[in-house]
Amino acid sequence: MNAMAAGDDALSPEERRRFLRALKSDAAFREEVQKEVLTERLLEVPDRLDHLEVRMDRLEEQMAENARQIAGLTAAVNALIDHQAELRRDVNGLVETTGRIIRIMEAGFTEMREGFRDLRTDMENGFSSIETKFDAKFDQVNAEIRDLKNRRAS
Repeated sequence: MNAMAAGDDALSPEERRRFLRALKSDAAFREEVQKEVLTERLLEVPDRLDHLEVRMDRLEEQMAENARQIAGLTAAVNALIDHQAELRRDVNGLVETTGRIIRIMEAGFTEMREGFRDLRTDMENGFSSIETKFDAKFDQVNAEIRDLKNRRAS
């Protein structure tokens, strides 16, 4: 640096070339210059980038696992939707069948009521008819007994 005059901080073109050659060829010199020129924060950038790269790789793996899990959950949800639709069809079929059974039972109960009503009427009429026939037969037997008594008495 003897080529520099006091107060003159500029490097000559030759000094610049030598400086750049030294930067390129001497790693220790380059590191020394970096420590002088770069702030501590800038010197940490390569390490931080390495750390960030590792974290990004982990994040990428996690995202791939999440995507696999989402695909599995999507398949499970689709299966549940299909099953629910099948259950709905089954329930609708049961509702329809139950409705038909209720209508059949209602018709049967109506028919039974009418049958019991007809049976009661028939029984009432039948008892009346039986009673009339019984009374007629009883009167006939009584008449025959009287005739027999009258024949004997005569």
